Amino acid sequence: MVKFLVVALLAFVFTSCTSTRAHISEYKIAPNLEIKKLKKGKCSNKSIKVTQTFSSSLYRNLNMNYAQGSYEIGTFTESQWSVSPNQAVNAQLVNMLNASELFQSVQVAQSRTKNDYILETNIEDFMQYFDTNEKKSLVRVKMSMTLIDVKSNKVLASKIFKTELPAKEFNAASGVEALNLALGSILEKSSLWFEKVCQ
Repeated sequence: MVKFLVVALLAFVFTSCTSTRAHISEYKIAPNLEIKKLKKGKCSNKSIKVTQTFSSSLYRNLNMNYAQGSYEIGTFTESQWSVSPNQAVNAQLVNMLNASELFQSVQVAQSRTKNDYILETNIEDFMQYFDTNEKKSLVRVKMSMTLIDVKSNKVLASKIFKTELPAKEFNAASGVEALNLALGSILEKSSLWFEKVCQ
């Protein structure tokens, strides 16, 4: 009887310590961004507010989605974002504008301050793609940016930025690496666009 109780107790302890739930790896969006010194212009005494980024629901949660073939959307079951792409891209836009030093001040969407300009951004694509045979993997990032004058509500400039890069391997980690590179490229290009707009 004592042996039975000991075995039962050990079985309970070991089964309670084991989990059938798969380990979830978390990834972040943090491109290695180096903004070159830009020529200051008419925006140097202006303030800009980065409004909350627009996007489909695909990019507003922690699920790490991928596309396969022409129509299929899937989700990596053992990987997720630490912060949603929508929020992360928004934060990176603020970082890029601060680093550019083109504006007197850069405000986040929640700021109550009055500003001269508003930046509206829409994430149209931010995903890893696989072909149907799983022989090729790439990432696509596509974003539109619109600079608006607050006083007149007029669009001062608008541009679509997009890039496509191969992923080294057919997994989530390689997709994250490529997405960070692609986003970094778009942020650098957009900083040069802001430089031209501000001249």
